[in-house]
Amino acid sequence: MMDDMNCEPMIAELLNTKFGKYLSDHPFFALVLLVFGVIASVPIGLFLVFAVVTFVAVTVFFVFVESDMSQNQQCSAFGLLPWRYRPMSTLHESER
Repeated sequence: MMDDMNCEPMIAELLNTKFGKYLSDHPFFALVLLVFGVIASVPIGLFLVFAVVTFVAVTVFFVFVESDMSQNQQCSAFGLLPWRYRPMSTLHESER
C-alpha cells in the first residue's frame, strides 16, 4: 500500500522535500500533525457555517422584511415603533 502511495506524483514530490523526509523519519510527529489538523478544522468549519447562515438570514431579512416595511410608511425601519420618527421640534403642542 505504501508503494502505491509513493507512486503518486504529488506525494512523491512532497516526500522528496526536507519536510517530507523529516515526516518519514518521525511518523509519530506526522500522526500528531495530522490529528491536530483534523481537530482544528472542526471549529473553523463550524464558524464558517455560522457565518454563512448568519449572512443568509440577514440578507433574507433585509430583502423581504425591510422592503415590505418601506412600502408601509407608518412603520419604523425595524418595526419597533408604530409611528414614523419625527424630531420633537416638528411636533405640534398637542402631540408632545
